[in-house]
Amino acid sequence: MKTKLTQLKLTKKGYGLFPYIILKIDTNYYMQVPIHFVKGGGDIDINKHLGIYVDNVPLKILLTTDRETQLNLFHDDIIEATKTFIGKFKHYNKKEPELCIVFGKDRALFYNEGIFKESNAIPTGGILVSQTNVVLAKNAEHYIEGYKHKETKSFNEEFSHTYRNTFHIPMDLSEVNAIHIKCDFNTVRVADYETEDKNIIITIENKIGNSLIDFTKASDYRMYCFNENQVLTSRHYALNNSSNFIIQTPQKFILLIKH
Repeated sequence: MKTKLTQLKLTKKGYGLFPYIILKIDTNYYMQVPIHFVKGGGDIDINKHLGIYVDNVPLKILLTTDRETQLNLFHDDIIEATKTFIGKFKHYNKKEPELCIVFGKDRALFYNEGIFKESNAIPTGGILVSQTNVVLAKNAEHYIEGYKHKETKSFNEEFSHTYRNTFHIPMDLSEVNAIHIKCDFNTVRVADYETEDKNIIITIENKIGNSLIDFTKASDYRMYCFNENQVLTSRHYALNNSSNFIIQTPQKFILLIKH
């Protein structure tokens, strides 16, 4: 598949990107099943992103390693997830599927009656459809040629886009390159704690009342608020904070990412 503007929308659902499953439906008729990596404990919206999932990937690996590294680290997990898919296929269709796992342009595992066999040739051509029978390609490669998967992602770039309301407080706070402020009072003046290259984590130890984060004369930030269950509940922007700009939240754990 040559990269086109319209095809970039497909990548949001995992189509055209390694790894994926190719399921043979008929002669020269194939279905692509995306394989998604999600963090441990992350919510999965199967209606939005059809496919199979490796759902035990640590957040730090998702954000700081490239796709090839992830494929190698979770090679066996991909196979196990595919075996689950095969089991469901056999249950509903009463027959063995013809499929393979495609890891790259020259690396695949073909499945045949319970056995996976490695090959340096991958399926190509024919009519390729999505799991909802949308035609992805005709007589072309089954991956998007020229598309570069977003590999190593900085926390600042991907935090708000990837995890949204499913993101939990990271176990290792050093991941976010931040200083940690613990405060007995409900009001924190951000400008008093700023450093040139650090984000800011704020823990309000006073559990009574709302937290008031004062951005007066502070740099621009994105603000993320977590509840007592360590789940992200709200996001805010604090921009052009010349004077008297305060954001109020009932939450007591707050992460400020420089904008």
